[in-house]
Amino acid sequence: MTDKNESIPLKAVIVGYDGVGKTSLILTYLKGQFPSDEVYIPLVTDAATLHHCGHKGRQISLSIWDTGSGIDYTEHRHQSYKHAHLCMLLFDVLCDSDIRFELTVSQWLKDIRLFSNDVPIIFVATRADLRECSEQVGIKVLTSEQCSDMALKHGAVKYMEVSALRNEGVAELFSEKMATGNDIDIKCVVVGNDGAGKTCALITLTTDFQLDWGPELYVPYGFLIMHNFKKRGELDNTPLCVEFWDTKGLEEYSRLRPLGYPGSHVFLLFFDITDSRESFEEMFSFWWSEIRRFSSDVPIILVGSKIDLRYNGLATISTVEGEAMAKKIGAAKYMEISSLLDKGLTELFEEVASIGYHYKRKKTVRKTKTKCNVL
Repeated sequence: MTDKNESIPLKAVIVGYDGVGKTSLILTYLKGQFPSDEVYIPLVTDAATLHHCGHKGRQISLSIWDTGSGIDYTEHRHQSYKHAHLCMLLFDVLCDSDIRFELTVSQWLKDIRLFSNDVPIIFVATRADLRECSEQVGIKVLTSEQCSDMALKHGAVKYMEVSALRNEGVAELFSEKMATGNDIDIKCVVVGNDGAGKTCALITLTTDFQLDWGPELYVPYGFLIMHNFKKRGELDNTPLCVEFWDTKGLEEYSRLRPLGYPGSHVFLLFFDITDSRESFEEMFSFWWSEIRRFSSDVPIILVGSKIDLRYNGLATISTVEGEAMAKKIGAAKYMEISSLLDKGLTELFEEVASIGYHYKRKKTVRKTKTKCNVL
């Protein structure tokens, strides 16, 4: 776990069309008042602003990236998405049609997801103060319900409203950003023979995608040796993000697959409960040996998949045998799941988060204790 005395870097990228109030919002936050007497010259990407603040007992170093929205700035803006912890999508409450609102949001989401497909996004409605005078001056504005529904529809982690002019909601917004982006990252590498159900389990666990799973529905990753999935959650009220590294199980990838092992905090070792005895014994003779050759002490969770087939009498590996194999390889846990029935996946994620988190914390403490000061 990060030392509370150490400043945690947090990168927040702010996007939206020119004139929506991105820069006014940032300057209001930093200076405590609306910059009415300043003339701002827009930059392609302004990342010069750093702000140190506290959140839940931790020091946060907040880097705010103010971006340009013009076509000429597209390439530079896309570069700013790299390594972002969260994005803020700003839109003006002034809007003359629902279609235009939907189009605006969709265009910016496409822009963000093209280069950062899993960063959390906060929807922010600016100039909320204009709602009070909209009827008198005859202008159409988006309602809070419309904006909130749009955020929910597109999977935003939060919807908020601000008025930079009145300095309303600004401080709360940036506090929310810190809470959203300050996740503890856990790396989980998923290994096992091809056909063991690794990818089906990860898709079911990390998305809302549900199908009547079958071999004909699996699309291999082609030239990719591994593919990443992410899922966010909490452990003891601490936000965390588990990144699952899905690997190819074929023996021909044995030289390339371990390249993804460094920095891992937990392994998931999958086997199919309908496997042959020979294949099941490879959990020890092949997979345990490979993991320990490159990661000597990272905890392993042994996972028996496709337990729905046990009800059909097709299982060849019993629960007792799975537990015995887990003991043989020194696994931290043995679990059984069914992606088809979505059974056991939530519990599996909780174990991955807990075991990975405690290993990461132990590893951090160990590194701290081994520091040597030369006098």
